[in-house]
Amino acid sequence: MSGPSISANEAYSLCFWVDNGATIGPPSPWQSVWQSSTPGAGFAAVVQNSNQPTSYAVVIQGTKNLMDAIFDMQVEKQVPYPYVSGCNIAVGANHDLNQVLNNLDSSGVTLSNFLQNTVIKSSNQILVTGHSLGGATTALLTPWIAYVLNNQQPVTALPSNVTAITFAAPAIGDTNFANFLNGQTNYSANCNVNDAVPHAWCLTGQFSVPNMYLLFPKPGPHPMPHNLKKKMEKKVHKMQKEGISYQQTNATTFTFASTKELDSKQHGEKKADSEWEAELGYQHNVAYDTQFGS
Repeated sequence: MSGPSISANEAYSLCFWVDNGATIGPPSPWQSVWQSSTPGAGFAAVVQNSNQPTSYAVVIQGTKNLMDAIFDMQVEKQVPYPYVSGCNIAVGANHDLNQVLNNLDSSGVTLSNFLQNTVIKSSNQILVTGHSLGGATTALLTPWIAYVLNNQQPVTALPSNVTAITFAAPAIGDTNFANFLNGQTNYSANCNVNDAVPHAWCLTGQFSVPNMYLLFPKPGPHPMPHNLKKKMEKKVHKMQKEGISYQQTNATTFTFASTKELDSKQHGEKKADSEWEAELGYQHNVAYDTQFGS
């Protein structure tokens, strides 16, 4: 970030605040200047650094239901991403971006209008950050901000005053989109190697669906239960039938150890599913809370 820099730990503290509902004030020295009026889909907040009033952060909430994030996201079809030429993104991710931009604060002002009227200026430092699906939306919102700064023309690079830091984001764009983000020094992704969510929806490489099936090594619930794997394979088949593919961006990685399998009163397939889902939540939430000090 040009000018005052921000660490991944500080960015994650803002994500932690928003993901927990932002019911109290943001971590110091930030102060809230715009916030979604109601909880739920598209929830976001804009904060301003009280020590450096030209520094803003846009923080986007992640999903509350991790299984929805993996199994229900609309990835079987793509649409053009107009803010960077030649890129395509998941229909569901495009919907999420528009939902965030159209969210209202208590005064009836949309996030889109607030950003364009107050925040998006070449003299301001702007951070965009989010965890989980909030991270995926961060990857889309940041080039949109650059597009606004560029007189609403598609961009080839992020301006130096705009920075994105994501955590645990799934892949929601094609190779051209991933290559664009990978080429930006002011974009950074952070992923736990043992987190299932960043493994969706790329089919090759370290973070990929095939490697998702093999997560949570012993003493964790390894491998993915047959019932859940079938659901993944069904979505992958639909993607392949439509000729759709995704590419995960480069990331700074860490590895959080698997936990012991949980005792459960359930048996058989339901027990296997519940234990795998519990480990998913642990690796997707507790791991980042611990790694980044929240």
